[in-house]
Amino acid sequence: MPARLRGDVLALSPIIVASWALGGLYLSLGPSVAAGVFGIENHLIGTLAVLAAPHERGELFAVALVIAYLAFSVPAVVAGLAATSFSLHATALVYGTVVAALGVAALVAQSVAGQRMRS
Repeated sequence: MPARLRGDVLALSPIIVASWALGGLYLSLGPSVAAGVFGIENHLIGTLAVLAAPHERGELFAVALVIAYLAFSVPAVVAGLAATSFSLHATALVYGTVVAALGVAALVAQSVAGQRMRS
C-alpha cells in the first residue's frame, strides 16, 4: 500500500471491520442471540432470525457478498456519471439522502420482521 494512503486506510479500518464483523456475528450466533433476546428456549426456532439452515448459510453468505459488492460498486459508478452531468454537490446530497432512506427502510423492515416473529 502506498505510504501516503496508510493513514486513510487505518482511519477507515474500524468501520470496515465493524460492518463485516456484524455480518459474521449475525450469521454465526444470530440464532442464539435471537433465542436469548426473545426468551426462546428452542434454538432451532431462533434460527428463523437467520432465515437459513446451517447447510444453507454458505449460500446465504455468498448472496450477501454479491449484494454488498454490487452496493459498493454500482452506486459509485452511477454517482460518478451523475457528478459529470449535475454538480458534485447535488450528487452528494442525493446520494446521502438515498443512503439515509435505505437505512430507514432497513429499520422499518427489521421492525416489521420482529413484529411477525413475536406474533
